[in-house]
Amino acid sequence: MSSNSAAVAVTASAGASPGSYEVVVSSLATAQKVSSAAVADGVHSDDFISPAGAVGGQMGLSRPPAGAVQIDGQTVQIVLGEDSLQQIAARISEQVEGVTASVKLEQNDGKTIYRLEIVGAEGAPELVDAGGVLCSLGILTRQPANQLQAATNAQLTVDGITVSRSSNSISNLIPGVTLDLMKADPNARISVTVGQDSAAVYDKVAQLVYTYNAVVDSMR
Repeated sequence: MSSNSAAVAVTASAGASPGSYEVVVSSLATAQKVSSAAVADGVHSDDFISPAGAVGGQMGLSRPPAGAVQIDGQTVQIVLGEDSLQQIAARISEQVEGVTASVKLEQNDGKTIYRLEIVGAEGAPELVDAGGVLCSLGILTRQPANQLQAATNAQLTVDGITVSRSSNSISNLIPGVTLDLMKADPNARISVTVGQDSAAVYDKVAQLVYTYNAVVDSMR
């Protein structure tokens, strides 16, 4: 239980150890944000030889990245080991309001090439690429000059011990407990209390009684 669930939400598993803890959240973790405008009001990928083949295979990647990207604050899942340019374009257009994605065909030195193009209705879309999916596509560089926000870690103290984590969901500080950081306030001391799991204790006692009775019955 949290004394301020709007700032720190608490989830305890069945094996969590009972106890009380004092938590202070100094800052939340943030993802890197960048924008790009390689084409008018949008961005485009590197060149590919097929619009229908899996992108990762075309790039020769043994472990193509996969994960969630954010386009103008809306999340899209992309799996480069399975998705083609056409599938990625269709998914973005369907799931991101105000953004249109398409596959463009061009001729380059007598060869046909294909590019994924993402265009915003009101200018180039803002992109967040925590897993490197858009970097692999060539839409973003790994060290963009037009960085809007650098990634930062969450900073907090638990019982006076200062810790730093890359995520706002933390499950490796208190055994059996996940802390979801919602709001930072270095002046707010939040009490986290983990109570005894009565149901788990009851189940263990009931199982012990059942086993004991079974042994007694077998001896009769």
